[in-house]
Amino acid sequence: MSSSLFNFFETLLDLFYPRFCFSCQDKIKDRGAVYLCAKCISSVDTIGEHVCPVCGRHGSIDICPSCWEERPPYKMARAAGFYEGILKEGIHRLKYNGHVHFVPTLARFLIHAFKKEKEWRGEIDLVIPVPMDRRRERERGFNQSRLLAKYFSKNLSFPCKGDILRKVKKTLPQVNLTREKRLVNLAGAFYLNPGESLSGKGILLIDDVYTTGATVTECSNTLLRGGARDVNVLTLARGA
Repeated sequence: MSSSLFNFFETLLDLFYPRFCFSCQDKIKDRGAVYLCAKCISSVDTIGEHVCPVCGRHGSIDICPSCWEERPPYKMARAAGFYEGILKEGIHRLKYNGHVHFVPTLARFLIHAFKKEKEWRGEIDLVIPVPMDRRRERERGFNQSRLLAKYFSKNLSFPCKGDILRKVKKTLPQVNLTREKRLVNLAGAFYLNPGESLSGKGILLIDDVYTTGATVTECSNTLLRGGARDVNVLTLARGA
């Protein structure tokens, strides 16, 4: 299909099926924005440079006290923005309302955050999403982290394996648990598929929200035991 014909069909789609920003409800003029207008994209509170170099906690220019006390198993964790406002709204609509068409819009924040980290260039061999247990995934109909990881990987030409890491233990909801209780809750919850080898590979672990780090800590431990060279973590939002 020629570019002129493609543009013609896009114009027809915009005319009969206009897209509106999921946050402010304005009509989207920028075709590349998908479901978030340029104004709302620019208003997202992204995380700046002053973060813990290990866990990515905001407001620190050195390793934070938590990482000094107990170094996480992952090499570095970063998030695109804070778990509030537009990012929180988009994540909630994706997870709890089934708005999977928001994935490209949200994943672009992941891509932008990844490109800011020069240390990751040439270090990532494989992208792996944080898994959900099968029952919950069947109930929801999808794993939002897997959808985000697939879009992210496709656009940056990274291999992505969405089923290499599995969650096999049914756990309590993490929302009201302390970090210590979350770690106990998740102990032994993840495993690698038999026969899969991560020997010497640099892994980028992707999730939607980083709260206490308990989930990515347990996942990272599992991946490292499976032979991974190192694990870095990238999340869409950070809640702590």
